[in-house]
Amino acid sequence: MPPNLRAVVAQCNRLGGRSNGCRQTRNFSSTPELEGMGRRLVAKWMRTSVFPWAAIGFMGFSGWEAVGLIRYYLKAKVTLEEFELRKQRHKEVVAKAGREIDEILAKRRGKMN
Repeated sequence: MPPNLRAVVAQCNRLGGRSNGCRQTRNFSSTPELEGMGRRLVAKWMRTSVFPWAAIGFMGFSGWEAVGLIRYYLKAKVTLEEFELRKQRHKEVVAKAGREIDEILAKRRGKMN
Protein backbone atom coordinates (compact mmCIF):
# COMPACT_ATOMS: atom_id res chain seq x y z
CA MET A 1 0.00 0.00 0.00
CA PRO A 2 1.36 3.43 -0.85
CA PRO A 3 2.26 5.57 2.17
CA ASN A 4 -0.41 8.20 1.53
CA LEU A 5 -3.23 5.65 1.25
CA ARG A 6 -2.02 3.85 4.39
CA ALA A 7 -2.12 7.14 6.31
CA VAL A 8 -5.64 7.89 5.13
CA VAL A 9 -6.90 4.40 6.13
CA ALA A 10 -5.25 4.66 9.55
CA GLN A 11 -6.73 8.09 10.10
CA CYS A 12 -10.23 6.83 9.18
CA ASN A 13 -9.89 3.95 11.65
CA ARG A 14 -8.82 6.31 14.43
CA LEU A 15 -11.67 8.80 13.78
CA GLY A 16 -14.45 6.23 13.95
CA GLY A 17 -14.49 4.31 10.72
CA ARG A 18 -15.65 0.69 10.69
CA SER A 19 -13.12 -1.58 12.30
CA ASN A 20 -13.28 -4.89 14.10
CA GLY A 21 -11.26 -3.72 17.07
CA CYS A 22 -13.43 -0.95 18.45
CA ARG A 23 -16.88 -1.89 19.81
CA GLN A 24 -18.22 1.64 19.68
CA THR A 25 -17.68 1.94 15.95
CA ARG A 26 -19.13 -1.52 15.23
CA ASN A 27 -22.31 -0.87 17.21
CA PHE A 28 -23.13 2.66 16.16
CA SER A 29 -26.89 2.29 16.75
CA SER A 30 -26.62 2.58 20.54
CA THR A 31 -24.26 4.39 22.81
CA PRO A 32 -22.44 2.55 25.63
CA GLU A 33 -24.34 4.40 28.38
CA LEU A 34 -27.72 3.12 27.06
CA GLU A 35 -26.74 -0.52 26.67
CA GLY A 36 -28.41 -2.89 29.11
CA MET A 37 -30.76 -0.33 30.63
CA GLY A 38 -34.00 -2.13 29.66
CA ARG A 39 -36.85 -0.84 31.81
CA ARG A 40 -34.71 1.89 33.28
CA LEU A 41 -34.71 3.54 29.85
CA VAL A 42 -38.49 4.00 30.03
CA ALA A 43 -38.26 5.33 33.58
CA LYS A 44 -35.54 7.75 32.50
CA TRP A 45 -37.69 8.87 29.58
CA MET A 46 -40.58 9.57 31.95
CA ARG A 47 -38.34 11.79 34.07
CA THR A 48 -37.37 13.98 31.15
CA SER A 49 -39.00 17.34 30.79
CA VAL A 50 -41.29 16.26 27.94
CA PHE A 51 -43.39 13.63 29.69
CA PRO A 52 -44.53 15.68 32.70
CA TRP A 53 -45.48 18.60 30.51
CA ALA A 54 -47.39 16.32 28.14
CA ALA A 55 -49.23 14.81 31.11
CA ILE A 56 -49.99 18.25 32.53
CA GLY A 57 -51.21 19.38 29.12
CA PHE A 58 -53.45 16.35 28.78
CA MET A 59 -54.92 16.90 32.25
CA GLY A 60 -55.42 20.60 31.53
CA PHE A 61 -57.15 19.88 28.24
CA SER A 62 -59.35 17.23 29.87
CA GLY A 63 -60.27 19.66 32.65
CA TRP A 64 -61.13 22.36 30.15
CA GLU A 65 -63.35 19.92 28.24
CA ALA A 66 -65.04 18.90 31.51
CA VAL A 67 -65.77 22.55 32.27
CA GLY A 68 -67.22 22.89 28.77
CA LEU A 69 -69.47 19.88 29.34
CA ILE A 70 -70.70 21.31 32.65
CA ARG A 71 -71.45 24.63 30.96
CA TYR A 72 -73.30 22.82 28.19
CA TYR A 73 -75.30 20.80 30.74
CA LEU A 74 -76.31 23.91 32.68
CA LYS A 75 -77.30 25.73 29.49
CA ALA A 76 -79.34 22.72 28.34
CA LYS A 77 -81.05 22.57 31.74
CA VAL A 78 -82.06 26.26 31.52
CA THR A 79 -83.25 25.79 27.95
CA LEU A 80 -85.32 22.77 28.97
CA GLU A 81 -86.97 24.81 31.75
CA GLU A 82 -87.76 27.56 29.23
CA PHE A 83 -89.35 25.02 26.89
CA GLU A 84 -91.39 23.58 29.76
CA LEU A 85 -92.67 27.09 30.59
CA ARG A 86 -93.51 27.71 26.93
CA LYS A 87 -95.35 24.40 26.76
CA GLN A 88 -97.36 25.27 29.86
CA ARG A 89 -98.14 28.74 28.48
CA HIS A 90 -99.18 27.20 25.15
CA LYS A 91 -101.58 24.82 26.93
CA GLU A 92 -103.08 27.75 28.84
CA VAL A 93 -103.54 29.77 25.63
CA VAL A 94 -105.10 26.80 23.83
CA ALA A 95 -107.44 26.13 26.77
CA LYS A 96 -108.45 29.82 26.89
CA ALA A 97 -109.08 29.85 23.12
CA GLY A 98 -111.16 26.65 23.49
CA ARG A 99 -113.29 28.26 26.22
CA GLU A 100 -113.80 31.39 24.09
CA ILE A 101 -114.84 29.26 21.12
CA ASP A 102 -117.27 27.36 23.35
CA GLU A 103 -118.77 30.68 24.59
CA ILE A 104 -119.13 31.99 21.03
CA LEU A 105 -120.80 28.74 19.92
CA ALA A 106 -123.08 28.82 22.96
CA LYS A 107 -124.17 32.41 22.15
CA ARG A 108 -124.87 31.45 18.54
CA ARG A 109 -126.93 28.45 19.65
CA GLY A 110 -128.84 30.70 22.05
CA LYS A 111 -129.72 33.15 19.25
CA MET A 112 -130.83 30.38 16.94
CA ASN A 113 -133.27 28.89 19.44
